[in-house]
Amino acid sequence: MTALLLAALRALGLLVLLMLVALWTLRLLVLLVLVALWTLRLRVLLMLVALWTLRLRVLLVLVALRTLRLLVLLVLVALRALRLLVLLMLLGVAVVWLVVAILAIARPMAIIMIVIGRTAATQQGHQQAGGRQ
Repeated sequence: MTALLLAALRALGLLVLLMLVALWTLRLLVLLVLVALWTLRLRVLLMLVALWTLRLRVLLVLVALRTLRLLVLLVLVALRALRLLVLLMLLGVAVVWLVVAILAIARPMAIIMIVIGRTAATQQGHQQAGGRQ
């Protein structure tokens, strides 16, 4: 009977030892699940950081596009101002040519008027001189 009791106690000890190994294994499995969850949490956090970074990149691209649009508008304004400046320069050249043309016409006219005036004065002088004689 003692041998049977000793065998039962040994079997019970082995069973307790197996239960302890099972509990240790279960503890390790729980730790592995916790590590997996923590890793998943880190992956989710990394994904959120990546999405946030992507959002920032998209915002930076939008700001760059808006800046580019402003630069294009400034270039267009500069081109219009340049066009106006060219038109003003052409108007200035036209005014200079007009003044040159007026002077080209006025100078011979002035010479003709001077000649006519001298001729008239000479004829008037001759008439007055002829009238005194």
